[in-house]
Amino acid sequence: KTGNHGDDGEPFFRDDPDLSGKFSPGRMSAISAASFFLLGTALLCLDNTIHGWLRPSQWLAAGALLIALTALCGYAYGVESLRAGVSNSSQMALHTSLSVLAAGAGILLARPDQGFMKMLTGPTLGGGLARRMIPAAFVIPFAVGWLRLEGERAGYYGAPLGVCLMAGATALLFIFLSWRGAITLDRVESAMRTAETQYQSLLEFAPVALVVVDGAGTIVRINRQAEGLFGYPRDEALGQKVELLIPERFREGHPGLREGFFKDPSVRPMGAGMKLFARRKNGEEFPAEISLGPLRTSEGLLVTAAVADMTARERSEAEILRLNAGLEGRVRQRTAQLETANKELESFSYSVSHDLRAPLRHIDGFVDMLRKKTEGTLDEKGGHYLDVISDSARQMGRLIDDLLAFSHVGRTEMRRGCIDMDRLAREVIAEAERDLNGRDVQFEAGPLPQVEGDLAMIRLALVNLVSNAVKYTRPRARAEIKLDCDSSGAEQVFCVKDNGVGFDKKYVNKLFGVFQRLHGPEEFEGTGIGLANVQRIVHRHGGRVWAEGELDKGAAFYFTLPKIME
Repeated sequence: KTGNHGDDGEPFFRDDPDLSGKFSPGRMSAISAASFFLLGTALLCLDNTIHGWLRPSQWLAAGALLIALTALCGYAYGVESLRAGVSNSSQMALHTSLSVLAAGAGILLARPDQGFMKMLTGPTLGGGLARRMIPAAFVIPFAVGWLRLEGERAGYYGAPLGVCLMAGATALLFIFLSWRGAITLDRVESAMRTAETQYQSLLEFAPVALVVVDGAGTIVRINRQAEGLFGYPRDEALGQKVELLIPERFREGHPGLREGFFKDPSVRPMGAGMKLFARRKNGEEFPAEISLGPLRTSEGLLVTAAVADMTARERSEAEILRLNAGLEGRVRQRTAQLETANKELESFSYSVSHDLRAPLRHIDGFVDMLRKKTEGTLDEKGGHYLDVISDSARQMGRLIDDLLAFSHVGRTEMRRGCIDMDRLAREVIAEAERDLNGRDVQFEAGPLPQVEGDLAMIRLALVNLVSNAVKYTRPRARAEIKLDCDSSGAEQVFCVKDNGVGFDKKYVNKLFGVFQRLHGPEEFEGTGIGLANVQRIVHRHGGRVWAEGELDKGAAFYFTLPKIME
């Protein structure tokens, strides 16, 4: 109240004079209040469930929708009692009924995958039929009844004829909808029969034995491969418990495993960490691999078991193990023999080295003694003979040293580590510069990457290549030797290039052989073992080695090393 606005003390919002004598005049209608109460309660229990599937919010929202639809019918048919619900009560406004209709539909669609809405919105055949028939069940009687009523009011026909027309029109429309539904069901059934036929064909002609079992453990389908594997004819196996195909010692625990699968139906691949066995009709057991997969059909949830006989594979594996054991034994024996041979070879090498060095020292020593004794009496030709003997002895000594180094590279155990090739190249170049004896040699070493390998071996390979470049550039007034690397590919490609005398390309395959030399000892000293050493070292590191060159145009020697794995 706002005070005295007149002698009667009316409220701020005046009541309609036509509402005098009504129950609670000027207030919300009883059915509107009931609708909002249902909607509010539905929102409060939107995510509550009963027995895991019944959702009270959906049923409360459906009640509010029914009240709103009833009020709409009252407006369409002009029946006040449908709009009020309670005698002498205010009526539900048209816009209120539309609002309740929208709110109720929103609550139902808030959880479309739960409760009875799961069927209505789902992709199943029942859901599609419900979405087609339920709206028709509301709309058709409503629309036909309204048309009948309007026809009667206009005087086109009387009540009996109107009832007949209404019944006939409703029947015809529902017959049409039923016929459309029947056509759809027929198509679906035809597709299901086709799918069933295809499934039976796939089952029958599958390359493995297939057994289909229901939740009770009863065999409902098998294919011909299963008949052959287990020895049971189809008529004899169907209807039997699947434990028939399981060894007796495992039957007791199998029902529990089956129940566990049906509680959590998912694909279980073959060989899931267990060694399984199956049983044939004659009682023979055999190792098996079994893959399980759920199969949802009109009969309910089934499980398809694919069974493979592992007898032949286990025999093959046993034979492989036996052969491997024999091979390992032979490998160990061969390894022991090789180790023994290597030790004997190493002992022989040092023995030969000692035995060969002693005569060479004697030759060189006696040549010096003879030269001193005959000093002044020996002519020039005799002195030349003594020089040749002394040089040959020293050359023989160097050859023995190189042979021992070559043999040592093949037998030494590799000690891999990270090698800074940039630093190693500078050290090798510094050593080479100390023996230049005043020659003009220009070294150039580009940035070189790090590699993985045996430092001592890689140093020896680089020393041999740089020494070769220094030796074969001796005729040049200004020698140029370059070391660089290409890291753009899958491996590091190193190159030692010079502007020396080069070599004939047709003899390139002889460069890395032992004792293979393309220049005579009177031109360039050497034993013909250095490049062979380089090749052996690079091969032991998993790399490659090759050379390019032309006569009197220099040469380039390449070798590869693996990149460091990050």
